[in-house]
Amino acid sequence: MNENFKVEADLKEAVEILFCEEKDVLPIVDVVFGESAGGGLKIARTMSKTGSGCDVLELSFRLEEGPIREDTWETERKDFWKGYFGSVTGNVSDDRREKDWRCRMQDLQSLLEIAEAGEKTIRIWYSDSPHEICGLYHVCWLLRKFDTARITVVKMPDFVCGSGDETVIAYKDWDEADCDFIIAQMEYARPLTEIERLGCVYTWKQLLSENAGLRGKLNGKLVSLPESFYDNLIWSKVPEGKFSAGELIGKLLDYQFGVSDVFYLRRIRKMVEMGMLVEADDKEPEFYFSQMLRKA
Repeated sequence: MNENFKVEADLKEAVEILFCEEKDVLPIVDVVFGESAGGGLKIARTMSKTGSGCDVLELSFRLEEGPIREDTWETERKDFWKGYFGSVTGNVSDDRREKDWRCRMQDLQSLLEIAEAGEKTIRIWYSDSPHEICGLYHVCWLLRKFDTARITVVKMPDFVCGSGDETVIAYKDWDEADCDFIIAQMEYARPLTEIERLGCVYTWKQLLSENAGLRGKLNGKLVSLPESFYDNLIWSKVPEGKFSAGELIGKLLDYQFGVSDVFYLRRIRKMVEMGMLVEADDKEPEFYFSQMLRKA
């Protein structure tokens, strides 16, 4: 074969491949599992001119805790989530919590419609934090019947270089990431393989059947746990004398197990109910986290 002809043929093939790839590029809708992550990604998409904030779906259902059975989603799950949402201040109106729940359910419905249409790539942002792993598995479960759904994932790196030469940052989840970091990670999106999707579906099916009060990672696997799993750790960090719930929770968060401050607060309040801890101040606290306690 003439060498010039071969080069021309190779160039033509390369152009055809490039054209096919460009033609196959679909608009992207992002899926996140936290409020801060959702806000950050909306800003990041605007800053990077890669789309609208309207294409960010916020599925912050905190599925690492509470009931997850599908037949009780609008009853038990909804009640648990509304209670979780109101735990921080204790004075969030039921109307506000109902509105926020509806917003998340609308995003969930949008995800199903997008997957069925198959006209957008679904890009999921997750980390090793239990609530984001649960979110990923849950989405894969919901989309298991949609062969047209195209899913890519962006996993939070274990370690990130900081501003200094020897500074290393370990983000817990995407809620902690800033917009510049999110933009930098967009190029690392990769397709979720079929075997990975099946693994997520299988695991979530098992978790649904167990419907435990808590889920977490043990030996690298997402498993059901009893709600009292961390109680020994919590009790070991209870100081002598008076202390605030927030002070104790701050010590517990240093372990970075991916357990939320609200979970720890609920377990501390459970210890109050069980008589292990008692209120050390008659004054009603403005926030649950500022409640003063001591050992019984």
